Amino acid sequence: MQYTVPEYWNSWLLPYGEALLLKHLLYAGVLTIAAVNAFLLKKGMSPSWLRAESIVIGLVFLVTGFMGQSSPPLDVSKTVQSQGVSPLFSALYEGIWQPAMSVQVELTTSSLFWLGITVVLAICQFLVLRENKSALLYALVVCSIVLSLFMTIMLAIVPA
Repeated sequence: MQYTVPEYWNSWLLPYGEALLLKHLLYAGVLTIAAVNAFLLKKGMSPSWLRAESIVIGLVFLVTGFMGQSSPPLDVSKTVQSQGVSPLFSALYEGIWQPAMSVQVELTTSSLFWLGITVVLAICQFLVLRENKSALLYALVVCSIVLSLFMTIMLAIVPA
């Protein structure tokens, strides 16, 4: 990855870096559902659990398709200087990002709020699995966890 995006954290300021972060978080979601399918539901696995895993894998492919249409930033500061930061980051960040700044991750009040939502969703994920609820609901909770973790990380970005 060092050759594709040498400045991984700084790339989160750009659409390609945000998509890469989202893709990595979705990988964790796929691994979670795959672990459930492989170990916990081995004997009585229904096709709905495979569909749930396929939904999250489809989201990974969707994000990968977006990344394939944009070029990876080789020098983030030059890209920020010429194109600016991504619209999503500029909507979430409460200041003006200068091209000379670099990304540092610190827990802020808003990122702690989203981290709390992530913890609540993780508890819901466990309860959905324990109560043997639908696989689609489990996939929805996994995707919600991914989005809340994404928001946690994006809101934890501060200039270094």
